[in-house]
Amino acid sequence: MKLITGATGYIGRHLVSRLVAQGERPRCLVRDEKKAASILPANKVELVQGATTQPATLNAALQGIETVVHTAFMTADKKETPSDHYEETNVGGTSNLILAAKAAGVKRVVELSGLGTK
Repeated sequence: MKLITGATGYIGRHLVSRLVAQGERPRCLVRDEKKAASILPANKVELVQGATTQPATLNAALQGIETVVHTAFMTADKKETPSDHYEETNVGGTSNLILAAKAAGVKRVVELSGLGTK
């Protein structure tokens, strides 16, 4: 089973659509289940509420997962993104996810990055 972070974002939602079209039922880590249900095909995905910046929410989300596709990141627009939020999400959240995935026995983590985007 695959866990997708950032599933309601631009890249994440397209990835989820592709996986569903291929007959998969991905698990999606989302901050807001109601918002996610309005964006994603809720009857064809498993929604799990949590965030990479909240380590306590990751253990349950990672149970039974073989592959994580990490698309949750903030772009580097300094005018709109305070640097502390950028670092908390992109560095801290990624670190939290990788540590939790390792502890859960996840076999593969694929990370997409917004590094250098504007």
